[in-house]
Amino acid sequence: MRYSDIKGYVQSALTAKGYGVSGGPAVPLFDPGPVTLAKLRQKSPNAIVFLQVGNGVGLRHEGIIDSPFITVRVVGPQHNYTAAETLAYDVDDIMLGVGSNTTVGTAKVLFISRSGGAPMLIDFDAADRYSFQTTYITEAVR
Repeated sequence: MRYSDIKGYVQSALTAKGYGVSGGPAVPLFDPGPVTLAKLRQKSPNAIVFLQVGNGVGLRHEGIIDSPFITVRVVGPQHNYTAAETLAYDVDDIMLGVGSNTTVGTAKVLFISRSGGAPMLIDFDAADRYSFQTTYITEAVR
């Protein structure tokens, strides 16, 4: 699984949820991370979704299945807690909605599950932006 796989999947699912459509919230900027304060300042005052595909639990079932982690950090638009929380939960719905044998970009994904609880508020920065984070475990055919 690559960053481009998950980015394309989440981006198009957000569009299907009304992001970027007239009257809906703006499509957030996407970035592969890592999240740094300097990067946030350079990016945008609008919402940003950091999608980091990481090492995970490794290969299983004789090397056929890979189980990478996907860490999602949502940074909301300035001065808007509700928009940040809503975006975080919309991305969570998208991730948990990946069912068996779903194609995510170039990856054949068996399922995605959370490694813990729902999106959690983790930061409120000097630019008055709220950040939520969740980590997922993916089961994907290699």
